[in-house]
Amino acid sequence: MRLTYEQMKELARQSGKRVTDLIALAAQNDPFSVGRPADLALAEWFAQVC
Repeated sequence: MRLTYEQMKELARQSGKRVTDLIALAAQNDPFSVGRPADLALAEWFAQVC
């Protein structure tokens, strides 16, 4: 099961936990936390540069 960052936030809210409690690695290293607002901003910037 692959969750988006928004789905992870919702799961954390429903379970009363923090998003960081649901991931195994640091957010910048965990493949399941891809799609954070900062990730999307960098991707949009990169798309404009290329």
